Amino acid sequence: MPAANCGAALSAYCVFLDLSLGITEPSAGLIAGNFEYESVYLFAAVAAMPSIVWHVPAKYIGARRRSS
Repeated sequence: MPAANCGAALSAYCVFLDLSLGITEPSAGLIAGNFEYESVYLFAAVAAMPSIVWHVPAKYIGARRRSS
């Protein structure tokens, strides 16, 4: 990555981190308030599933393409 783009990459990372924390914390509080406290972990696991389904096959497809 060119040195000129490092600042833009870092600022984009910080913006999305702040955005995710700003959405996640109130959501977890609503879930804990309306359901049991332990259900926050279940909701987090369910929310993580689409990313796992998306990234795991992509990793193996990319590895197959590079090896052939």
